[in-house]
Amino acid sequence: MWSNTEREENGGSQNEQPQLTDFVERTCSVCGRKYGENETPCHSPEVVSFERQLTAQKWLLPRHRSPETHITPHVMGNDGISFEPLYPALRSLIQTDSTGFGEYLSNTPYNIRPQEWLAEAFRQDLLLHHDKLVLGVLAGIKASEQRIKQKEKEVTPARVFAHLVFLDQYGLIPGYGGLRRGFTKDLCEVCANHYGVQPDALDSKWIIKRRVDRSKVYSTTAEFRQMWDVELVDTYPENASHPYSDFKPFDGRAIIDAHRDHNLVACRMKTQLLRLPNVDWAISPHLIYSHSDYDSSKETSSSLPVLGFDVAGFEYTTDGQRLRYLGVVTEWEESPFETYLQAAQIGKTAATGLLVLPNRESIYDFLHFLKCSKLTDCPGVFPESRERYRSLPNVQKLHEQLIRQIPLLDGMALLPRRRFLDEGVDTLDNLISVPTYA
Repeated sequence: MWSNTEREENGGSQNEQPQLTDFVERTCSVCGRKYGENETPCHSPEVVSFERQLTAQKWLLPRHRSPETHITPHVMGNDGISFEPLYPALRSLIQTDSTGFGEYLSNTPYNIRPQEWLAEAFRQDLLLHHDKLVLGVLAGIKASEQRIKQKEKEVTPARVFAHLVFLDQYGLIPGYGGLRRGFTKDLCEVCANHYGVQPDALDSKWIIKRRVDRSKVYSTTAEFRQMWDVELVDTYPENASHPYSDFKPFDGRAIIDAHRDHNLVACRMKTQLLRLPNVDWAISPHLIYSHSDYDSSKETSSSLPVLGFDVAGFEYTTDGQRLRYLGVVTEWEESPFETYLQAAQIGKTAATGLLVLPNRESIYDFLHFLKCSKLTDCPGVFPESRERYRSLPNVQKLHEQLIRQIPLLDGMALLPRRRFLDEGVDTLDNLISVPTYA
């Protein structure tokens, strides 16, 4: 046995010997993400527990509806709010006895301004629930008209419709609970009938059409949101680094600055996750605080590096909340490198990943990018050319013969939007092993 003298002669000391704690792997109790000795877990159990309450409880002022009124249960909670970060925009409707809501907001990086005209749409819905016009849409029309008048502008069908499209873009038409496939066309017809005009009279430079599934949907332009001061979050600087990487403050665009086609798929994913085994509640979007290699002396609620994901599914256990699924819906214009960053971050957790890309060609582009950029350790599993992907008859074969062989994508499913909208999670176990967490 060495003595202290012998240790010192060999250039060491007793204090420099490995400690038992050096061999302890520290992981976040919620998501399984690893962190170092001087770091903190990326999830606060208290915050996650409150998020569960946020998704399940009723927070807005009571709704007194007629018995025949039916609200499609798109979300677990009773308020019909598809995306939980939108609650701050409706802050004036939050019930005064909803303790903990303000504290929760102070611990999140969302900086969403209250939008009183959005709250007014919900108030109007309470007053107009006996009207025969489509429930909720008339409330949106009335609130939009008031908003336009407040801006001292003339109320026109096109201006009102642009505001309605904005409401629909984020699932904020009262009484509808969430985004629905094909609803934009119905919204256009209802608005046109209300004003007695042809649907073409509702067109404007503030509305753009984007494709989702087999049809087109409407979204508002950034210029509209700026001109009418309805932006939910500030615009993200174009010259800033990627928002999904580490060391980057959350910018809110994981839902809050996305188009309707993206948000519709995210809403669908949220409801579908609730059908999976061991998923008790889901939230959209979901944040992961990344403290690794970060100067803790500068930590504030507004400057923590944050990773944003479109959807997350959790299991409620006796030991606390467990993150079981992380979902990402990529945009049409999103680069393969952005998709890679998101997949890499999902891989750092114990969650199962669900990546929904615009179409199969987008999946091919992403896989070919991984090969050409050498971002994986298995270049030999990829086909020689991108055209070879088309020889695989379907997405299932693509997973069996390629995706499952890529360590980066281990435990992840890659789906085109159309298939996901049609099938949801019904065939997910054909692509990956759906965990049982027994």
